[in-house]
Amino acid sequence: MRVRFFHPYPKYLQLRDLIRRRIGRELGVGDSLPPEPALATEFRVSRETVRAALRGLEAEGLLLRRPRVGTVISALPGHPEAGERLTGLVEDYTALGLNTDTTVLKQGLAVPPRDVAGELNIDPEAAVLSVERVRKLNGEPLAYHEAFIPYPLAKKIQGRDLSKLAIIHELERSGEPLVEEWQRISAVVADMTFARLLRIPLGAPLLVVTRRLRMRGERSSVLFRTHFRADRYYYTVALAPSAATRNARPMSSKRRRENATRLVPTTDEGWESNHG
Repeated sequence: MRVRFFHPYPKYLQLRDLIRRRIGRELGVGDSLPPEPALATEFRVSRETVRAALRGLEAEGLLLRRPRVGTVISALPGHPEAGERLTGLVEDYTALGLNTDTTVLKQGLAVPPRDVAGELNIDPEAAVLSVERVRKLNGEPLAYHEAFIPYPLAKKIQGRDLSKLAIIHELERSGEPLVEEWQRISAVVADMTFARLLRIPLGAPLLVVTRRLRMRGERSSVLFRTHFRADRYYYTVALAPSAATRNARPMSSKRRRENATRLVPTTDEGWESNHG
C-alpha cells in the first residue's frame, strides 16, 4: 500500500514517526529492521530519506547499527498510559494542587483571526483582548492556550497578571457564571511553532479543544482554544443516559438491523464532557 505523506513536513521526519510507531507494535528489542532498500521501496522514498529517519531514531537510543548484521531495535519508545496523562478542566489544575505554571506569551488588544471573529459573531475588524499562554506540568510543556475576549468582558480582567490566574475564574469573579455554549475537538500535527513552544517533534500529534462560553446577562461570548500535547493529555467523555434511555427496553437483533440505516443523532442530550 502506498504511503501518503503530509505536506509540508519533511519526509524523513514523517518516516521516522512511522517507524517509531512500528517499533513496539510489531517489533521488540533485539529484532532487526528491514534493510534500507526494503524500507525505501515500502514507503516510496529515497534511501537518503531512510538514512535520515534512522539516524534520528538511533540518536533517540531506539536503534543500534551493527556491521554485517543490520539495524537492530535496542529500546522501545515510551508510550505513556492514560493514567500517566492529564485530563480534566484546565481552570481546575491549580485548585487540584497540580504542579503547573504558566508563561504569558502575549496579552493585549488585537484584531482576532477571521475564523475566531466568525466563531464569536463579531465584526472582523473589532479588537478583542488576545491572550496566548503556555502551561507547563512539572516543568514540561503541556498545552498552548489562546483566549479571545471581546471588549465588554475584556475590561473586567484587562491589565491583570494572567500567569497566575485562571481567566474563566477571573471573569466569573467579576460577574455572573460562564455558561458553555459549545465545544469542538479536533486533531492536528505540530508545525515548527508548536514544536518549539511545546518541545515536541515536528509533526507530532496535538489535540485541539475549542470552547465558546457566554456570561449570563452579557451578549458577547469568549472563545478559548487549547492545543494539548497528545502524550500528556487525553480527552474524557462520560455518557450520562437520559430518562428515556434508562427506561427503554433492550432492542432485538432484528430490530437493530432494521433501524441501523435510519438512526441519526439529533441532540447532544445525555452527554457530559470532562476536558481541558
